[in-house]
Amino acid sequence: MEDNLIKPRILLLLMRREVVDKIIEYAKREEKPVSPKFHSSACKSLEFNSNNFHDINAGINNNLKNKAAFVDGGSCIIFNASDLTLSLIRACSIIFSNNKKISIKRNEFYLITRAMSKNDEIFYNAEIFSLGKNIFGKNIFSFNSLDRSLMAGNHRVDIARITDAIRRLAELRMAKEAVKNLEENDMVIMDGLLECDLNEEAGCMEELYKEGLNKKIIICAFSKENSIFSDTGESFASFLGRVSDFGAWYYHPVAEIKSRNHQAELFFAKLHKNSSRIFRFEIFKEQKPELNTIFSILANNSKDPVFLGYPYGLIEADKLARVSNDEADLLRSSLGIRLEKSQISSFNQRNAHNILDSISF
Repeated sequence: MEDNLIKPRILLLLMRREVVDKIIEYAKREEKPVSPKFHSSACKSLEFNSNNFHDINAGINNNLKNKAAFVDGGSCIIFNASDLTLSLIRACSIIFSNNKKISIKRNEFYLITRAMSKNDEIFYNAEIFSLGKNIFGKNIFSFNSLDRSLMAGNHRVDIARITDAIRRLAELRMAKEAVKNLEENDMVIMDGLLECDLNEEAGCMEELYKEGLNKKIIICAFSKENSIFSDTGESFASFLGRVSDFGAWYYHPVAEIKSRNHQAELFFAKLHKNSSRIFRFEIFKEQKPELNTIFSILANNSKDPVFLGYPYGLIEADKLARVSNDEADLLRSSLGIRLEKSQISSFNQRNAHNILDSISF
């Protein structure tokens, strides 16, 4: 029986060279006109044009006075049953002026989400228990478990998904709070996209846009992940990196977006000449900021060797908002001490995957 286990491993080693050769073959791309491809018909892609590359001169102004507020959120699920979850959510904003931190704010709260029957439908009621200021103005949110904007395929929304939705709302509220401490031509940079999936999210975003317009604060989003492909099947960001001639640059225009739930002007940017990373960047489309200044501020904030080419402000915001594994374990232990054994047993009816994941083979 042991021989039968060894043979497949040998075969895997023998075919490894073939697999590597295939990867090299598939990585080769034809040189041809390229356009980005979007999943939404609301995004009209524009064909690639080398004139859309713009050099970022990070030294355009060594005394960049405009402030930038970086916003991110984090969460952990303390326990998760099919009809009841308890989560901890954090949202944070850090304001930088010429690469110096001048303000840090963090908001955190517990979230209890439970399934309830309403008009013959299952709804999830999410109740907030603030550990400081309540940035929402209300304590309870309700979500239909068959909401298409939250569902994965045809399956009912997983109750744990509500934690992600509320965390996003917390980030938008923290961005709005940050606007209060900024001045004309400063900017708010959120982790992620300006695109909204939920009605509550779109409402929060509209409030943020309104505040930004009133105070002339630029509303932006910077995404770590990028899933935009080209019409050849290649990542559009990879294509741009392959054909660009500048050390640090931004590429614009990319597309025309006509959606009430995604009011964005889309950019791609490489923020440091020695970085291989190219990121997606968005600005609220009703605002027309001085782009050279915007990207100079971003480039000047993206020199940390820990993640070269990525804004240090977002690294710090992520660090402050993140709920560590140690914190999550401590909270679970604290909860377990306070609950009776029978109650813990009822909470553990989630599924068998947790047990299988804990088994060492």
